Amino acid sequence: MSNEADKREFTRSAVGVPVEVTSASGDVIEATGSDIGMNGLHVCCPKPLAVGTECTTTLVLQEGEAQMRVKAEGKVVRADDSGMGIKFTGLDVDSVEDLHNLLLYNSPDADRTELEFEQHVGLKKRPT
Repeated sequence: MSNEADKREFTRSAVGVPVEVTSASGDVIEATGSDIGMNGLHVCCPKPLAVGTECTTTLVLQEGEAQMRVKAEGKVVRADDSGMGIKFTGLDVDSVEDLHNLLLYNSPDADRTELEFEQHVGLKKRPT
């Protein structure tokens, strides 16, 4: 396992989904998101945004005719010839649940993915 993978809080899923990345200046990149986790993803694109660019990332999930959009605020943390790595800095409650379900469904180890989610302090539901 690589050193970078060892530092990750959440298991990543290799699933590929359509993604729209909108920079703060309004530039829009339509591409494919892969290597997706609760904290971010890799966007495969020929012209990535510059490292440090703040953006909104929307994953477009399709099941039959139904379409869900997982929206996350983020920041470009890596960029190279294969695309860019985006770290999520904010997710709304509905998007957290939809992303969680996407990762569980596509995880190589659903039990581990669920355990990571349950044990993460920032993702726990507050008692009512």
